[in-house]
Amino acid sequence: MSSLVAAAELESGLWSVRLTRAEKRNALSVALCKDLAMALDAAVEAGASTVLLEADGPVFSAGADLTSQNFQGELYPTLEALFAKIARLPVPVIAWIEGPAIGAGMMLAMACDIRFVAPAASAAQAISFSLPVAKMGIGVDPATVRNLQLLVGGSWARRMLIAGEILSLEDALSTGFAISAGSREEVMAAAAQIGKGSPHTLLNLKMEFATSSSSPFSEEERNAARVEAWRARQQ
Repeated sequence: MSSLVAAAELESGLWSVRLTRAEKRNALSVALCKDLAMALDAAVEAGASTVLLEADGPVFSAGADLTSQNFQGELYPTLEALFAKIARLPVPVIAWIEGPAIGAGMMLAMACDIRFVAPAASAAQAISFSLPVAKMGIGVDPATVRNLQLLVGGSWARRMLIAGEILSLEDALSTGFAISAGSREEVMAAAAQIGKGSPHTLLNLKMEFATSSSSPFSEEERNAARVEAWRARQQ
């Protein structure tokens, strides 16, 4: 694995995929996005039933690496492809967040199926979520707006995108965007338990939730997955 992403099996079926670009506040470069996508695929190919997405350092991700010389033409499409990859991954992706998630870092957290956050007392830096796109003059794709509305509600989505308001740890918990966890071990236990669910039903559900992503499954694929979940139960 590259120096930007580390992947390892924590226990049977549970894999950790970790951003290791702490010196750059885990800014999402083209290279990091591609490495992360490859790490996710490798975990699934190795038999992962659940993936725990986490990050080194006090910041989960400071967002897109704006030092890129081709943000619109290369980096943004790479980001979109990564978020679609997470939505379409056949196993749940659980985020463990111990610091701020800003811009594309917030979008990365949104792409995950469930988000756990460290309690305020144990976080090295105050946890918050923000999408300051209006202040930065960056266009936003329809999937991001749609997903944000679904995850935090229409009012908060407008406050974050139009007014540039920050979603605090308390607000993230009250909106249901995130779940509080006392420790990484607690998150690992929860992720492992999720992975014990029927893989056919989990895939069925992932496909349905992916309808709000930029790369939804076809109706035929979704119907087939639902039928397969019932068929597998009867075996």
